[in-house]
Amino acid sequence: MASRSLRRPVRRATLSLGVGLIVAACGGGGTAVETVPPTPVPQTASPTTVASTTAAPTTSATTPEPVVETAPSTEPPVTEPSGPVFPLTGLPIDDDTRARQPAIVVKIDNVSAARPQSGLGSADIVFEEIVEGATRLFAVFHSRVPETIGPIRSGRTQDVDIATALNRPLFVWSGGNRTVANAIAAAPVVNVNAQFINMYNAAGFYRASGRKAPHNLYAKGADIAGLAPFDSLPPEALFDYRPDGIEPLGIPQSTLRVDMLGSVATWTWEPTFGMYLRAAGSRAHKDADGAQIAAANVVVLVTKYRASPADRRSPEAQTVGEGPAIVVTGGNVVFGRWLRLSADSGWTLVDDQGEPILLTPGPTWVELAEDGDTTIE
Repeated sequence: MASRSLRRPVRRATLSLGVGLIVAACGGGGTAVETVPPTPVPQTASPTTVASTTAAPTTSATTPEPVVETAPSTEPPVTEPSGPVFPLTGLPIDDDTRARQPAIVVKIDNVSAARPQSGLGSADIVFEEIVEGATRLFAVFHSRVPETIGPIRSGRTQDVDIATALNRPLFVWSGGNRTVANAIAAAPVVNVNAQFINMYNAAGFYRASGRKAPHNLYAKGADIAGLAPFDSLPPEALFDYRPDGIEPLGIPQSTLRVDMLGSVATWTWEPTFGMYLRAAGSRAHKDADGAQIAAANVVVLVTKYRASPADRRSPEAQTVGEGPAIVVTGGNVVFGRWLRLSADSGWTLVDDQGEPILLTPGPTWVELAEDGDTTIE
């Protein structure tokens, strides 16, 4: 199918936001990239496990009418998961012990010299945030903890407002300036700082051979998980997920390309796996195990950035408030808004008509796009 461009302006009353939006048509578009299917893993924990997309027509609220006899409904029932689910993926719990543990947040390098990273394919949610001239990853692990995670880099003040929503997670990072260190020390997190001598050994930090500093700091997932305090609690959900029987909102869309100040990510829908495969630049973005990074959902939160109080050269995403949102899920794209009332809450997503945007159960990538300086196509 020939591709076409669909330009859609951001039409909002509360905030005036100038991000450029260009969306490719359902037949694809954008730069062709290599795609390698993710390595299959067991269904109950797999990022390839997604909710059924059998359509369930929705109905709007109306004034109650007299009861009349009707023929039995032929619409498929809307069903909730048969049991408890992991809060950050919406997938069924297959490990009760892991489900009771706190989330682990790791700041992961994302420049070309840092790839392939280790452990990204196991993350429940990854936030891609703008730093000085590049992007960095705020990876959240809960349902699965990989053997090795890295390369690990320094924190930023913008990390605090995201971490606060995760119910005192273990926060793994490689240090920062005094203002950043003080902000993280005061935050509701377990501070796993590689610059602390006691933490360095306890968390299993090490320098990998064959990598140049600062792209060579790694940690052992099991050692990090072992640092959880006895009174730790699991995270709360950050997004709402779609139950079986509800199809995704929006229109068919096969690719999403996000250019964040020159750091380009392309997400391509792979219907065979029900996932979006990620490319960095023009190359497949692979984890160290050779599998291509994949997500069930990609959420673009258009946000304002301001200068960090720790360093005026360091951008700080404003993730509390509201703004435009673009979501690709289940092969569709939907335009709407995000709303977040406080740093200890998750994100509410709604479409242009105010209907909730529900994500497909599975891993999610969140692109913290800068208002006015990010191209989405």
